[in-house]
Amino acid sequence: MDFSWEPEQEYFRAEVRAFAERQLAPHYAADDRTGRMRPELPRQLAGMGLTGLRIPDELGGQGADAVTTGLATEEVARADFNACYLMVIATLVTEILLHAGTPAQYGRWLPGIADGSSVPALFLTEPEHGSDAAGLTMRAERDGRGWRLRGEKTSISLGTYADCGVVFARTGGTGAAGVSAFM
Repeated sequence: MDFSWEPEQEYFRAEVRAFAERQLAPHYAADDRTGRMRPELPRQLAGMGLTGLRIPDELGGQGADAVTTGLATEEVARADFNACYLMVIATLVTEILLHAGTPAQYGRWLPGIADGSSVPALFLTEPEHGSDAAGLTMRAERDGRGWRLRGEKTSISLGTYADCGVVFARTGGTGAAGVSAFM
């Protein structure tokens, strides 16, 4: 069995490494000290296709496979670990939407994530349960116009910068099967 990368993957990996060394690494220490995300970072990553790696081409993304996405994330993390967090959250939100969303939701959210104009967040962690998705207590209940979410989240991934996100809340019984995702 051959586990080597495809030539396109190796080329892309090298391009991402060069970009990360040139554009991200020089800012890593200062950004880490301030604990802030530079405003231009989402568009910089998007310019290389890095916020839309798993988003299909027709929605403005790269349509990349999981291995290529992993290679790109490793190269960005090598230069600026904090910058790769935006890629990871964008990928997680994308995968959730593509798995459980509707075509209307794809069109509403994924192009903005892909082009860097929209920063997604992940609302999972709760005060008493950490990031144990099966133990969530935030409730989502129908209210006649949609859903009303009641509860508390903490440590919201990219919450300070986000304009969209996936919120996990309980819609059913105990365990993971009783949890739903809301965008």
